[in-house]
Amino acid sequence: MGIWQRAGRPQWYTEIGGTTYPLGTNKTEAKRQYHELMFRHGRGELNSDPLIGWVISAFLTWFEERVEAGQKKPGSLIIYRTYCESFNAFVGNIKLSRLKRRHVREWYEHNGWDNPNTQNCAVRSIQRPFNWAVGEDLIVRNPIAHVEKEKPQPRENAYLYPEQYQAILNAIRDDNFRDFVEMLRWTGLRPEEVRKLTADRFDRKERCLHFEPGYTAKTKKERVIPLNNRAFALCCKWADKSREGPIFRNRRNDPWKKKAVVDRCRRLREKLGFYFTVYFLRHTFITDAVAEGINPIQLASLVGHVDLKMIETVYNHPEKRLDAARKTADQATRGVSPFRVVG
Repeated sequence: MGIWQRAGRPQWYTEIGGTTYPLGTNKTEAKRQYHELMFRHGRGELNSDPLIGWVISAFLTWFEERVEAGQKKPGSLIIYRTYCESFNAFVGNIKLSRLKRRHVREWYEHNGWDNPNTQNCAVRSIQRPFNWAVGEDLIVRNPIAHVEKEKPQPRENAYLYPEQYQAILNAIRDDNFRDFVEMLRWTGLRPEEVRKLTADRFDRKERCLHFEPGYTAKTKKERVIPLNNRAFALCCKWADKSREGPIFRNRRNDPWKKKAVVDRCRRLREKLGFYFTVYFLRHTFITDAVAEGINPIQLASLVGHVDLKMIETVYNHPEKRLDAARKTADQATRGVSPFRVVG
């Protein structure tokens, strides 16, 4: 689906209903014509029994045009495309009449998305094309409109108390994953940043890590991450073992994959009886740093944020640090007699 070019030719084409249509040599105009053809052919054809890939492709084309016009966010397009293409590949581009709610459950279970936030986002993302098609009178109903999905987990719960963190470490049987978890806890790094960490980013002399812009999708500027004694020891240990490629590795000596980390957390949650993800370690690091009086501007730079907004609104959980709140209250009332009469 979509528009395409033949090798060595500037002409754009599309194929709808078994017919190939030339769309001209201008890509923007070709997309516009493609979208019009989708509507003209779809009003009769789609209402019968289209392939779900047809609906998804039409929606993504429509959304992409809104992005180019500045009406929608590019990040949203990436999310929709990622989940929708994954779902279509999983179910095999079946016809709309064969699409069932169980397909959605099987899809997110296959991918290991038991995180309520991830699961909620995934389900909403694949429901969107079919809701859009109903609104445009392209299909009669959305067969997955009423799929049950987890409620998003409030971010204020994304903090690990010391006893919870210790329970997690105690429950991990191998040094490989335990060291990975400890590295996250004592640096505040994003999980992807630790998974991709290579020996050349580790400065033994200065006891720090160096990240350049673009190191990961969320690394927007150059960062220098000082290492405390434990984080430094972990980097020394794994950099000596793995001089090529990512240094933190599983028991098979393979770099950690996102799905493997998700699976390990899921099994630990079942064993321990409380909810967490590896991202909780970053939230915990930032909350504790704020509670200990770390300069928020320096902290934002350390953890890779361009300003204080994310720390203030997302990552800081002051209600979890009662000791720091009590200290603040004591400082605010220091020298003031509780029996002083005012007025």
